[in-house]
Amino acid sequence: MIKKTKYDNDTLIFKKGDEAELMYRVVEGSVRIVDGYGTDNEQEIAVLESGSFIGEMGIIEKAPRSADAVAVAGTVLASISFSDFDAFVKEDTESAIFLMQTMSERLRNTDKKYVDAVRLLNEYYDEDELNETSINIEFKKVNHRFGSSLRARGLFSRIEKKEIPLTSADAGGIIFSEGSVGTVMYLILKGKVDFFLGFRGKQKLLVGSAEEGDIFGEMAVLEGEERSATAVASTDVKLKPVTKDELSDFLKENPKYAVRILKNLSGRIREKTSDYVDVLKVASEFVKLNSSALSDTENWKDMMALASYYNLLQAQPYMMR
Repeated sequence: MIKKTKYDNDTLIFKKGDEAELMYRVVEGSVRIVDGYGTDNEQEIAVLESGSFIGEMGIIEKAPRSADAVAVAGTVLASISFSDFDAFVKEDTESAIFLMQTMSERLRNTDKKYVDAVRLLNEYYDEDELNETSINIEFKKVNHRFGSSLRARGLFSRIEKKEIPLTSADAGGIIFSEGSVGTVMYLILKGKVDFFLGFRGKQKLLVGSAEEGDIFGEMAVLEGEERSATAVASTDVKLKPVTKDELSDFLKENPKYAVRILKNLSGRIREKTSDYVDVLKVASEFVKLNSSALSDTENWKDMMALASYYNLLQAQPYMMR
């Protein structure tokens, strides 16, 4: 079950490379996240204050710790195992929702950095000029993966209209539209739903699907943001709508869905982070080839910053965690 522990100053909570068995929430005090704890090369990455979660990605993704966590004097942590997460959701639903909101925000921020980096790269990159270079293949992969969605995203502005919760939809029916203000997430009771970018345009792009037992639309409810894609019923579907006001009660009654939401967010963060690193790699190689020729052009400093960040990640990969 959930256990609270008080730590002395400079106590190691977990070490980089350890298998993740617990996640923590800072109840009192603070925790330092460092690399190379206790060595001459120790570097502080962040300081997490009361209310923050620590190590959640490790138990959700079942991945080794990516950095060291060190307690400051008087720190009290609540430790939660993944098997106890249902109990945690029932006992402290608002904290579980806060964790979801934190991860959702992280996903959106990573996505924004990725979009901005691809757009910047496209300002400078000339496939014809670099056709014989090794990075051209990598650039084509990056652009193919996201180029269509970049164009699709530009087709629609934010749609300011009240979203009406649906309990069912016929095959082909639109459940919500890209750009609309999200107020509802859905549990699929029966059927299948597809997600598209640019659904009404010439460059419609299928970006995912969900089936019976899945939840979708949670990011808009967690953050109050616009929909990032159009949801279309692939078959006749039955749905359970859940509004932001109903979310707490829904999760208390169905804590397993909190785990599903967190796993979904964690997987998407990992995937988007990988995409972003791929863009940084291309930017780094491109700068090596063109720094002297393009050093005086507009936004070139931004390209240099992307390349520098990629080089930093090679030495300190924990920074993307």
